[in-house]
Amino acid sequence: YLGEVLNQQKERWELQLKGAGPTPFSRSADGRKVLRSSLREFLCSETMYHLGVPTTRALSVVTSDTRVPRDVFYTGKVILERASITARVAPTFIRFGSFEITKPSSSSLERHGPSVGNRTIVSQLTAYVIENFYPAIWQTRDSSNPVTLYLDFFQQVVKRTAELVACWQTIGFCHGVLNTDNMSILGLTIDYGPFGFIDRFMWDHVCNASDTDGRYSYAQQPSICAWNCARLAECLVRAVVDVTSPPGQSENEESRKSQETELMQCFMDRLTTTFIPTFQQCYVDKMRKKLGLLGPPVMGTDDSDEQLFKSLFDTMEQTGADFTNTFIVLEETVESGASIGVGSSEPICLSPDIVVQECCSLDELMDAYEPSSSDIQQEMLLRFTRFGRQFFDRLNQNKVLKPQEKAARRQALQNMSEADKASHDRALWKIWLDAYSERLSHDIQVNPKASIADRLKLMRSVNPRIVLRNYMAEEAIRAAESGDFAVVRQLLDDLRRPYLYSDHQLHRTRFSEHSPEDMTNEPATSGSHTQHHAVCHRTVHVALPSILNDAMVFNTASPD
Repeated sequence: YLGEVLNQQKERWELQLKGAGPTPFSRSADGRKVLRSSLREFLCSETMYHLGVPTTRALSVVTSDTRVPRDVFYTGKVILERASITARVAPTFIRFGSFEITKPSSSSLERHGPSVGNRTIVSQLTAYVIENFYPAIWQTRDSSNPVTLYLDFFQQVVKRTAELVACWQTIGFCHGVLNTDNMSILGLTIDYGPFGFIDRFMWDHVCNASDTDGRYSYAQQPSICAWNCARLAECLVRAVVDVTSPPGQSENEESRKSQETELMQCFMDRLTTTFIPTFQQCYVDKMRKKLGLLGPPVMGTDDSDEQLFKSLFDTMEQTGADFTNTFIVLEETVESGASIGVGSSEPICLSPDIVVQECCSLDELMDAYEPSSSDIQQEMLLRFTRFGRQFFDRLNQNKVLKPQEKAARRQALQNMSEADKASHDRALWKIWLDAYSERLSHDIQVNPKASIADRLKLMRSVNPRIVLRNYMAEEAIRAAESGDFAVVRQLLDDLRRPYLYSDHQLHRTRFSEHSPEDMTNEPATSGSHTQHHAVCHRTVHVALPSILNDAMVFNTASPD
């Protein structure tokens, strides 16, 4: 933490160094970052910003000749990597976990907060956050009713969190480690670790190699974010009891528990009535734009559109289609199928010829359904122990596709040839495109003033041509580790213009930038912090223009 500044627009920016060494929060680790993880955070935070997703931002990466040991894949194989420091900014880096500072442990196995028993610290933190970052709530507060203040604050945090995860879901972004320490109190994407953008789509895609049970999978992100909001509610409830109880009453365990139970129900009511509607509305609005739909169906409901979107992703999974490129080729499909006049009653005819080109090979899809190590272990236990299938069904509750369903899909693919798969892909896409064609034709009739060109413009404004795929980051990192930062600069330049449409860029994105088959959906890695400390010597800077609007100037030099 370096401090905070107010710029000319009265915006507050907090400045941090990440990887500068041990801090009180480093626990037993060395507090250092390596070039690999620093560049990944730098590039991805800028990617997210230019995609229009709320995020912290990186100002610079400073690297050195100092080496620190890291176990990249958690296999016991340690390598030495360049120690690096990232300067990053945000209005605040306060997280849900910050409010757990007084959290008591509910069992002997659970770690309690470092300030458990402190009755004022969380209420002070809450007041600071509301006053500085939710001023509308603070200015209308009733000092005699702190419960309403805390509930209104909580509701806004829930709303921002729901909107954030809806953004993630519509661009195929997986965070990787969605614990309470990685949830921003402002609804920002924070702490880029083993993140990843989905290549070949799977509901159960996991970008974190250590997340073996799929707790933070793509499909689970909305529910885990809601779960984290509930954990924040618990902290706020304890703080409310502390500030509203008469002296000595909060020490009465029975009375306190009764108060907390009653208040928790109020907070959970706010959570359930805010998170799901906000997420659904934001998600549906963004998905409609991605498909060139200007509004809801007149005769239908949002549910019918949600089913259209779900069936799209089901088709993508079953055919092994690329997440980002599928939406690009759907634009081409709409453009090529829009041969009717605006306002015609005839439906648009959408052919699967283009979209099937984005489906993966038979071998790649079979590999996707290969049983994981945990699947194999479960099967062994089922065979040789008395554990029942229901026990493992509970273990797999986070997964959309259960192990036995994966096995069935793999078995079906084993009986196919490449030509059979292509024919099957075409049939599946024909079914979905017919449904999409009907919905699009209906939307054209309802909104006759919007031409196909208008719809394509809308689609191209929300469907990125480029995202930070793992292999792109790896290429840039390898070049940087050898002293060549030109690849990083070029990639950064491309990522700053994700919606720039041109025939040249479309061709390059669809073919040259599609992940190599052996790197598709590979779990990402981030720099772990092991027991070591070193001092930086020679520095190299990769800097962005300051976003502090002249509040602070960073003088950085770029290597030749």
